[in-house]
Formats: sequence, C-alpha cells, structure tokens
Amino acid sequence: MLPYFGWNYAQTGHPLPISGRVKTIQTRHALEQKGIDRFSPTFLPRVINDSRYPISLFVSGAMTDALWPLGSRIVFSRDRGVGMVVFVPIGLCLAVVWFVRRQADGRRLLIDHYRRLAPFVPLAVYALVNAFVSVWLYPSQIRYAITQWWLVESELLMIVGVAVLVAVTLEHAGGFAGAPHRRQWFLRLALVAALAFHATQTVRFYWDGRYNVRNWNASWNDHSFRAARWLAANAPRDARVGSWNAGVLGYYSTQPVVNLDGLINSDELVPYLADRRTADYVRSKGLRFLSDADGAFESAGVLQSLKVREVYSEYMPLMEQHYRIYEVLHE
Repeated sequence: MLPYFGWNYAQTGHPLPISGRVKTIQTRHALEQKGIDRFSPTFLPRVINDSRYPISLFVSGAMTDALWPLGSRIVFSRDRGVGMVVFVPIGLCLAVVWFVRRQADGRRLLIDHYRRLAPFVPLAVYALVNAFVSVWLYPSQIRYAITQWWLVESELLMIVGVAVLVAVTLEHAGGFAGAPHRRQWFLRLALVAALAFHATQTVRFYWDGRYNVRNWNASWNDHSFRAARWLAANAPRDARVGSWNAGVLGYYSTQPVVNLDGLINSDELVPYLADRRTADYVRSKGLRFLSDADGAFESAGVLQSLKVREVYSEYMPLMEQHYRIYEVLHE
C-alpha cells in the first residue's frame, strides 16, 4: 500500500485519491461545526453518541443474522434496544454453555470451536485497523461507512463468532435429550419453532398495516429517475444541472450533469469545497438547475448564497424529505 499512498501524494499532495481529499474536507467541516477535537478525551464518546442508531443497527443486523435459529431475527427498530435483540440472547447462550449440565463439557466445546477460527485472526486484525482508521479519520462518515460496506469484514466476524456460539449452545442443549435419536428430534423441533417464530415476526412487521413508511422494497433512486425525466421534458438540453448524488440523474438525464460532491471530480472543485464556496462554483460553471434531496442542499448550504426558484418537488417517503429541483437565477 505504500507505493499507492506515495503515488497519490506525488500527484495530488495527499496520500488518498480525490475522494479521500474531499471526505477529509467534509470531516474537517463537520468537526468544526460540532466543536469536536480529535485529541480530546470526549472525541470517541461524542462520535459514538452522534452515530448511536446506525451503530446499533449495524451490530444488531449482523448479530441477528447469526441468532435467527434461536428466534431472534426480529427486525430492529428505534423502540427496541440492541440489548434486547442481541445481548440478551447471547447472554442466554453463554449461560447454557457455561453453567448448565456438565459445565466443563460445554466450556471445552465452546473453546475448541473458537480455536478453530484461528484462520480468521488476520481478518480480525484488519477489521480493528480499518475500524480505527474509519473512526479516527472520518468520524462524520460512520453512517456512510456502515451502509456502503466499508466495515464488511467486521460484520463477517460478528456473524461467524455469534453463529459458532449458537451452534455450540444447540449442540450442548441437545444433550438434555439423552440418546442420539432424541437429540436429533430436539434440534428439529427447535429449528421448526425458530422458523415459525421468524415467520410470525415477518408477517407482523410487513403485513399488519402498522408500518406504512418503512418500505423495505423502496428506493430513493426512483425519485432521481423521475427528476431526470422532468428535466428532459422541461429544461433545455444544453442546460447544465448540478447534483450531489448525480449517478441516476446523470445516467437518465438528457442534460449535462455536474457532480457537486467532488468524489469523482478533478481537483478544480476541491478549493471551493474547502472554503465552503460551492455557490461560487455553481456561478462560475453557469449551472442552470440544482437537483437533489433536501438533505443534500442543507449539507452544502448553497441555497442561502444563490438566487433560486423551485420548479419541481416530490416527497420521498423512504427518506422522509423532499426531492427538489431549483432553477438558478443568474444575475
């Protein structure tokens, strides 16, 4: 990796490529806005507190993938703590293995199975390094890191580690049944009960009519597509459009689309982002329209520095905000 960092530094003056430079700028702005110092003892607690929900969702989602044989594949929500979904079942598994019926056998069985995970040690070391770098360098990007698979190796380790515990618990508990054929029936009944419980939870969550906002099959890309169709029908073909999430919009739009988040741009946009002068960049490039979700406009803070007119709006139930198109009124 050293040659990679060296080449980036020689070409851009930064060890990371353009996307790394932009994310570094975004992180610096976020820390300055919140008054957080990386070298303060309150740094980590504040970062965790600011990202409590996505972290809880990440942990519970990964671990319940391994816990579903015990009937704990319950869809996580804000009103159900990660402790109830994850740590209570894990505690029960440990109690069964460690304290119930021939404790020494259960302990030896668990230790032996975890020793067999020795090939995962390099992956565990990498996961720790990656998590440390992600939190230290990009503390404001934790939500993005979780949703964009930056920490996938941590998820794999959690799933494997908890799945082994579940398997050992079932194997140890099966000894209660006595004869081997009884143990097989015990495991079959336990599996059927878990599947039945999982099925009822799925029906309860998706089809009981109480959840009408969290659309599991929805995508906000649909709104970008419809915005692109609106631009194709209502904007001049040579009108430049700016967007921070330009993928779908740029693919389907007939107008040229400029990506304003800087992650795939040349170095030209970086000074504007560093000085919080995105509005000046919009003016200098003569962008006629700005198209994105409310959150993108709020993060960039450009509307206060530009004269604009809203020409399109659509509510996004999945994101609980609007997707809007503004016409930039250049003087």
